[in-house]
Amino acid sequence: MRALVRKNGGYACEERANPQPGKGQLLVRVAYCALNRADFAGESLLTKGKVVGSDVAGTVVSCGAGVRGFEPGDTVCGVTPGLAGGAAGLAVLDARWATPVPERMPLEEAAALPSAGVTAYAALRKVGAPTGTDGLPGLAGLRLLVCGASGGVGQYAVLLATALGAEVTAACSARNFEMARACGARSVADYGKGALASVADGSVDAVIGVNGRVPAREFSRMLRSGGTFVLLGTSLASPGVLALPLRGNRLKVALFFSQIGKGTLSQVARVMAGSGLHPGLQVLDGLSAAARALPDIVRDHPRGKVVIRM
Repeated sequence: MRALVRKNGGYACEERANPQPGKGQLLVRVAYCALNRADFAGESLLTKGKVVGSDVAGTVVSCGAGVRGFEPGDTVCGVTPGLAGGAAGLAVLDARWATPVPERMPLEEAAALPSAGVTAYAALRKVGAPTGTDGLPGLAGLRLLVCGASGGVGQYAVLLATALGAEVTAACSARNFEMARACGARSVADYGKGALASVADGSVDAVIGVNGRVPAREFSRMLRSGGTFVLLGTSLASPGVLALPLRGNRLKVALFFSQIGKGTLSQVARVMAGSGLHPGLQVLDGLSAAARALPDIVRDHPRGKVVIRM
């Protein structure tokens, strides 16, 4: 099968052996593969020669021993073991990290959803208590600032928070304002100069900080007393976080792995399918086109989710 691999500091197409599903796994014919931050990072000894891509959508070809709830022909999306191997003709998924694609969801959006959507959802659970039998966080009326709102995780934080009733301010660069509004943000703020002067002191109940571009003191200034700052994608040991003046606010960390094995992907897919909202996508047509285009996309900073059509 054809696959997209990390090679010589860039990307290349190679022939690879077809994978086989193990116990509890699905073999999926990939229709779309979405890339994440790890796929854009510089090549290392761990990534050299590895098939990129961890999020896929496609059709189940076969099921390994012990799989329940899936059968060949099902349309699914999910996350690959080892967070790699998705940008190929066939990929393996752990059944517990996969879900049927809702009927109203386009396959390219289904591929974009798993890692970014579940990570964003993990953050939203830190700021809203679960309500009702579905366990979804109650966000109605919550004043939420999402910093880094134009990236993969950031835009899903905006999308899901909006779908769950929050009043979202999206902080991103000015070139991404339109995309943030399309994701449901009620207002936008430019963080291009490292500060968010347009956001008033004490005006938000919670902040989700995705990329750490804004000084911690700015987050503290914007939060109301007793508000919550949720950290994503930035080391807790970074100087900006260690210097955070909490002033009675709560600092929390949200992790993808805290939610993915708990059926969260199915919840997130249902919320997105019923929301009427759509993520911003850059769709690349085929592996060869992706290998050529990705270096420029990485240099210019990916916007929304980058998805490869197989």
